[in-house]
Amino acid sequence: MNKPPLYILAGGNSTRFGGDKARYRWRGRPLLRHVVSQFSTVTGPVVVVAAAADDYRDLELVTIADRRPGLGPLAGLETAARHAGAAPLFVLASCDRLGVRRAWIELLIERLRRNPARLAAAFFHDGPTRRRIRWEPFPAVFRPAVSGLAGELLDRGVRVIARLLDEVGVAVNLPAGWESVVDANRPGDLPGGPG
Repeated sequence: MNKPPLYILAGGNSTRFGGDKARYRWRGRPLLRHVVSQFSTVTGPVVVVAAAADDYRDLELVTIADRRPGLGPLAGLETAARHAGAAPLFVLASCDRLGVRRAWIELLIERLRRNPARLAAAFFHDGPTRRRIRWEPFPAVFRPAVSGLAGELLDRGVRVIARLLDEVGVAVNLPAGWESVVDANRPGDLPGGPG
């Protein structure tokens, strides 16, 4: 069975980070390269969704331009879904999340394959929340047909992937070990500190 393509969102302004977090060198490599490596055994071709095409060519990564730059992750998802075309599924990740395990991606893929009427599978948090489900949208697995709904939501002013997942997502219990995942919003968030 073919491995699904991996799309990594790297089109944000990195305001809190203080610079392009995808290029930030940590443990000798750009952060974006660390993200790619954690998915390499379970996904196929890698495509980065950024503000402009070829933004990360110097890192030897195929990069496509976000169709609606500046509108956040849902716009990046729409771009990825349209680009994925005929692929049965694709994986969506962010450029700043470290510690994702192969088994977690395999679980999301399996859950979506078992639910052919659904367009996405993502993890969720247990516990009280104002929303029906508190989604964890990165990583998540999608069918390319999700592009239509993503576009409709964007046209209505919605910017968050959680709203889309409320409508078409398979909710998968957050896996054991999730507490070790790191979101690099600032250089100091990285394990062992910056650099």
